[in-house]
Amino acid sequence: MSQLNSPLQILVVEDEFVTLDTLCDALNDMGYEVAGDAMTIEEAKEVLARQEVDLAILDINVRGKNKGIELGHYINKHFGIPFVYLTAYSDPATIASATDSAPYGYLIKPFSPAEIHASIKVAINRYQASAKTKENYIYLKDQGTFFRLRVEDIHYVEAFRNYVEVNTNEGKRVIRGTLKEITEKLPSRTFFQPHRSFLVNAEWVSSYKGGFLTVRGASVPVSRSGHKVVMQVFSRR
Repeated sequence: MSQLNSPLQILVVEDEFVTLDTLCDALNDMGYEVAGDAMTIEEAKEVLARQEVDLAILDINVRGKNKGIELGHYINKHFGIPFVYLTAYSDPATIASATDSAPYGYLIKPFSPAEIHASIKVAINRYQASAKTKENYIYLKDQGTFFRLRVEDIHYVEAFRNYVEVNTNEGKRVIRGTLKEITEKLPSRTFFQPHRSFLVNAEWVSSYKGGFLTVRGASVPVSRSGHKVVMQVFSRR
């Protein structure tokens, strides 16, 4: 979420230009900040990758039936931010198909400024309430037994062929698996890959110098291609 007292950063995804323009203007008039607008899923993903976004408003049928729902699942998996579906249809079938992606609300076209404001307020309140109660863990398997790790406690992960070393607040843990498998479990908004053998939690990076990141006192190498990734991460923070 944006810092205290700063405007809420909102992504708007809508493929009808007039509706997109109307919605963006209304958000600006209410004091929100449009972090980006998009008319396709690809454009929306680009905005999410480079901008800090607090909430997204997604047209359910953007450039294809239920494409917005596909984007909703993507946001849940990689960013964990609240989103509201925008739709001209309030029929049970449409709502039912959207429910599995766990949206934080719906905005039915045509909409009024008051309805926009109300849907955003409800979504943010629901998100903040769930964030207080939901523990942010991932589950990993070690020698046939599952254990859980708090995501925010992970500093970085290093790969060694068919094993990975997970470095956390509680120390190191070596488990059988691949870096790709770990990467798929962690939010891409926070974790990035500066080198083919390392996955780093951006929250624990203290410096970058001479081709190395300092991550909670440890030196993590940055490859030539990883340098661009590091710069993109730093530009978002």
